[in-house]
Amino acid sequence: MEEAGGETFQEINSRLEEWKKANKPILLDNYEFHTSIRNADGKNFEFLFNGGRQATWEGLIKLILNYEEKENIDPSSVKNYQASELG
Repeated sequence: MEEAGGETFQEINSRLEEWKKANKPILLDNYEFHTSIRNADGKNFEFLFNGGRQATWEGLIKLILNYEEKENIDPSSVKNYQASELG
């Protein structure tokens, strides 16, 4: 379980139940897992993948794009890389 792995019993239980359904693997596909779990209101977390840039990865993505000699490294190119390469 990660930090921020749920605040209520329902959220934690949803994560554990989905993990069990996936046969308890060591690693899970983030997109599939986060679109299947539910928060306390019964909503899934699909909004995570339709939002803005993930600050945790933004610096690394800029470094990679720079290394790949991409031009015009702007917020949309960071977000596109995040969505297409990191899921």
